[in-house]
Amino acid sequence: MNIGEAKAVWQKFISEGTLNEKMQPVVAKSWLKCRKMGVNPYSDAVVQVDDLVFQKVLKKNKELIRIAAPIIQSVYQIIKESHFLLVLTDRDGYVLETIGDDSILKKSENILFHKGAVWTNL
Repeated sequence: MNIGEAKAVWQKFISEGTLNEKMQPVVAKSWLKCRKMGVNPYSDAVVQVDDLVFQKVLKKNKELIRIAAPIIQSVYQIIKESHFLLVLTDRDGYVLETIGDDSILKKSENILFHKGAVWTNL
């Protein structure tokens, strides 16, 4: 499934609530979970913590980041030109790391999906 097809499937899911069987199960599960939890896909109601708080969060999650780093790097080679975004969060929803190609990273900034943002409703 290319990006255009995936976007069309997403738009149909958002407007009608139906999923295309071609969508990867892990993605479909995530969409369903967000819908069930009432997440507004167009909302920009995300909290951005200040740098001092974020540094404490990073310190608290030092072990998670250390363990995830080599996995993130290996996945980056796969997704670097795929228009996908990989996000590492902690259990509280703090975005600790994001990787992807430049175009998707710029788009993720537009929806406040970047380091230091808190997505506790997911």
